[in-house]
Amino acid sequence: MLSDTNNKLKEHLREEVFSNWDGTELRIVPQRFTAYFFITLHCVYCIDLIPCLNEIKDRYPNVDIVLLSSGSQEDHKEMVEYFQWDFPLIEMERLEMHKHFDVTMQPYMIIVDADRIIHSSTVVYTKEDVLRMYEAHIK
Repeated sequence: MLSDTNNKLKEHLREEVFSNWDGTELRIVPQRFTAYFFITLHCVYCIDLIPCLNEIKDRYPNVDIVLLSSGSQEDHKEMVEYFQWDFPLIEMERLEMHKHFDVTMQPYMIIVDADRIIHSSTVVYTKEDVLRMYEAHIK
């Protein structure tokens, strides 16, 4: 089920600036296929999915990843350093995830193309769920 009736990321996201884990400003405007992962650090499925992101990124190097997490800046710094991530990690509470992306469950993934067309919008509990969505929707 698509989370946005227009089947596009909300227009206001073009202008909105978010804060990356290191404090740098970040606009969420996809330049190519992008997978947005929404997690909370109080969710067992989310925690289990975190270590899989490197493998997913390695398997699909032409797909950008943006991780949105309810963790603190300190949590995010530790995660980025431990997993050696080179993709954005945005601190965002669950209510903000709902406000900006209409996401109410975690772990959740939205796959978007460069035109901001949503190709998949679904709960993903495992790496296998993510890979199924990638295989089905990324050309």
